[in-house]
Amino acid sequence: MKKFSKLLASCLALAAGCSAAYAEGTFDKIAFMGENIEINGHAIGWNAAAPEVVEINPATGKFEFTVRFTRENGLWQMYTDAIGENDWGALKASIYSPNIYVAFADMDPEPDDIVITAGAAERFNLKYLPDAVGKSVPVYLDPDGGFWVGGGSEATKEQVYKMEINADLSEMKIVSVEKLEVKVEYPENLYIIGDATPGGWDKATVMKNLGDGIYQYVGELKAGSPGALQIYGDDPLVCGMDSKAYGPAEPQVITSLGVSDTSLKYYETGRPTTSYYTVAEGQTNEYVVTVDVVNLTINVVVNNLYFTGVPSDWNFVQMQNEGNRVFTYKGYFKAPGEAFCFTATEGWDIKVAPDADAEFGLGAFTNNTLFFGSQAAMKNVYIGYYIVSADLANGILSTRTYNPDPIEKLYVANGGKFTEMTKRSDGIYYWVGAISGDFTITPGQAAYPCYMPAEEAVAVPEEGLANGEMVFNTTADNNVNNKWSNANAGEYTIKVNPESQTISVEKGDTSGVAAIIADGEAQQAVFFDLTGRKIENPSNGIYIRVQGANAQKVVLR
Repeated sequence: MKKFSKLLASCLALAAGCSAAYAEGTFDKIAFMGENIEINGHAIGWNAAAPEVVEINPATGKFEFTVRFTRENGLWQMYTDAIGENDWGALKASIYSPNIYVAFADMDPEPDDIVITAGAAERFNLKYLPDAVGKSVPVYLDPDGGFWVGGGSEATKEQVYKMEINADLSEMKIVSVEKLEVKVEYPENLYIIGDATPGGWDKATVMKNLGDGIYQYVGELKAGSPGALQIYGDDPLVCGMDSKAYGPAEPQVITSLGVSDTSLKYYETGRPTTSYYTVAEGQTNEYVVTVDVVNLTINVVVNNLYFTGVPSDWNFVQMQNEGNRVFTYKGYFKAPGEAFCFTATEGWDIKVAPDADAEFGLGAFTNNTLFFGSQAAMKNVYIGYYIVSADLANGILSTRTYNPDPIEKLYVANGGKFTEMTKRSDGIYYWVGAISGDFTITPGQAAYPCYMPAEEAVAVPEEGLANGEMVFNTTADNNVNNKWSNANAGEYTIKVNPESQTISVEKGDTSGVAAIIADGEAQQAVFFDLTGRKIENPSNGIYIRVQGANAQKVVLR
């Protein structure tokens, strides 16, 4: 175990050595930024102009403060320079990252386990976090400096750690751990009010309570005059507009790119007149607004998207909202290379596209580099009907073909013949028969349009094909002639799901019809539905009638 611990220590020492070295000498104050962390009972955020500052205790010559992790993962950045300024370069250069292995991982270090890195100051000892919470706690460095503390859940959240750091930052200790009596009372509701909101100034809009101090509003926000959106813990039209308010210290702007400052302040009373948000001119849109009163943060993301390009004649077409910030556009691309992009509003202010131009064919296509502000474009290789999907939550573009017409019949096209398939009640089409050579599936008795494999010449294995991908090809002008090929002539069951665009090819008769016939030894007619279930008293509908060894499809009216 110690051998592994030393190896881990060496690796983490290298990682810590990549972070900025601290300035030599002593300091009279240090500052903290981060998320899901409380310092001295105050939730810290990312406002560099107003960080949590800890000053030296002149009596002990040490920095003394308390820490609590309010979520399962908390990021802590401690720095010494540019405190209270917005100079990220100077701030980042002074971020202090301790040796996190000695800090949190080893409950019983040996002397040679304590790795001293550049500057001889990245040390951390005596009391270890696993010892404090009674279990292992993952800790890892952040590329921008500082470190993440995890493993928390309730065990970590209910502990307050008293920390001590030497003035020269040479040593850092957890000197004591106090069990916290967590009795957090969150507001029953949060309210938004103002010109940007649905009710204007006449009616406050209730945000949805998601639990654990998190609230959300999903809907339109309108560009408006100063003071367009304010947030309250009580209905401000009942309890007044100067108390229980959440907001920024100075006015902040909301656009389709988000909110200019995500940190919040809470005003029990005396809300400043400057504490409000405005929606930028031309940025009226659907948004998701999430407020976290525990960590005092607000997050705003756009919840709408437009399609524009050659397929829409450069008109801005509002895409279909599928939920979870996934949006789709369905349309006909009448020529190869029809460029398009997405926009956050009905205009060109904010484009949404991959990080580079993207081309897609008839087969299902995915690109995970979609982002706001991209100047790239997307375009098709082949003529056809496409569903274009943009997943804004995960930055994913995806495309697939579709059939724009209602599917009334499907045919197996093989050897110059078109044989009609049977539709089951669950929407699956099936066909049983002898097949050899190449085949496709067509909605009519013609070569095109047709369903074909997404890749060239897909050979059906001897054991069959399960849920193979189909694409819908409209024309021979696409210069693709993909077909399923079958070198093992014999009887097969072909099943097609037009909704999911998948096909299965199974050896022999697996449709269930053969089993129905085998069950019909008596001469009296017996009826079955299209899934093979026996029907005692058939009424209007389509059935399979079995009488002796004969079976046929019948329509009862």
